[in-house]
Amino acid sequence: VSNWQTRKLAIAYDMDALRSEQKIEGKNQQVFDHLVDFAKELLQLGIDVVLWTWNIQDGKGLDDILLSGKLPIEIDLKTRERRPVVVA
Repeated sequence: VSNWQTRKLAIAYDMDALRSEQKIEGKNQQVFDHLVDFAKELLQLGIDVVLWTWNIQDGKGLDDILLSGKLPIEIDLKTRERRPVVVA
């Protein structure tokens, strides 16, 4: 648990960090590398980390899919479990 008492953190980068038809690598490699480094650092601090992802056709950013009334899928980076995001 961090000094801020953070137990869980959701990373929701724009989808081009994971998938981009405009990039040779199929994604924005520089952003992807930063995402991986950030997640590793958080996991080392004992923080549960999940990645929020969605179909890129639904929008590039989290704001795009939320405005369309959809929610992302959550991927637990420790267990690789996938589940729908639930907003209480």
